[in-house]
Amino acid sequence: MANEMFHHYDRARIAMLCEKAGLAARALEHYENVDDMKRVMLRTELIPPEFLVKFFGTLSVENAVECLNHLLRTNMRQNLQTVVQRLRRPSPAAKSRVRAAWMCPPPLSHGRALSRRWRASTRNSWAPTS
Repeated sequence: MANEMFHHYDRARIAMLCEKAGLAARALEHYENVDDMKRVMLRTELIPPEFLVKFFGTLSVENAVECLNHLLRTNMRQNLQTVVQRLRRPSPAAKSRVRAAWMCPPPLSHGRALSRRWRASTRNSWAPTS
C-alpha cells in the first residue's frame, strides 16, 4: 500500500486495522472521515511530527483547520510545535494563488482608484482638529 499499487479497497477497514495495530500514521493515510482522523490524532506520541506536517498539506483547507484546532484543544503543550510548523509551510493552493497574483497584476485603473481613495482618506489626517 505504501507503493500506491492498490486503489480500490476498503479504506475504512484497513485504517481501523492499522489503528488497532498501533500504526496511527498509516491509519491517518487511509481515513477519509474527519472525525476518525481527529480520533487518531489524539495519539500524537505515535505519529512523527514531520508526518503530521506533510499530512495536513494533503487535506482540504477546512479539514486541516478543523484538525489543527482539535490538536490545540486536546493537548496544546504537546502539539503546539507541530501546528506552528504546519502554519509556517504554505499549502500548494496558497502557492498557486500567490503565483497567479504575481503573474496577473490588477489593472492600472483599479490601482489608481485605490490610490485616490487612500489619498482622500489620509489627506487631512495630520491636520489638528479643533
